[in-house]
Amino acid sequence: MNYLTLLILMLFSFLNAQNDSLIVKVKVSDFKNSSGEARILVFDREDGFPSKPENAIMQFNKLIINNKCDFDLNLIPGEYAVSIHHDENNNDEIDTTWYGKPVEGFGVSNNPKTSFGPPDYDDSKVIISNPQILKIKMKYF
Repeated sequence: MNYLTLLILMLFSFLNAQNDSLIVKVKVSDFKNSSGEARILVFDREDGFPSKPENAIMQFNKLIINNKCDFDLNLIPGEYAVSIHHDENNNDEIDTTWYGKPVEGFGVSNNPKTSFGPPDYDDSKVIISNPQILKIKMKYF
């Protein structure tokens, strides 16, 4: 195979892989205020979910406007869970009481009910197979 043919095949493969991705719109509501930022983490496995950014496949911050924020994720089809942390004081940490209860808001995909401890990955995961909208509601204790 000559060099030009190989280059064309590689380019076609790259462009085809880009076309396999889907836009997932995420709409987050019920922030108690618009202070600070929303810290977003996207996971493709249970390890580190919901709060360890080093295990997330994607992470970024987004401004909160009128107590909500919306963003788009460009994902290939698969299984994912999204976690949101309302970082009111912009310190990139989930602030907690001395016994571990979060004092800042959080939310995860599927909005599972939680009472003690963080939400489970299995309760929060969504299967992405087509473009869709995820709605996440923030929770505060």
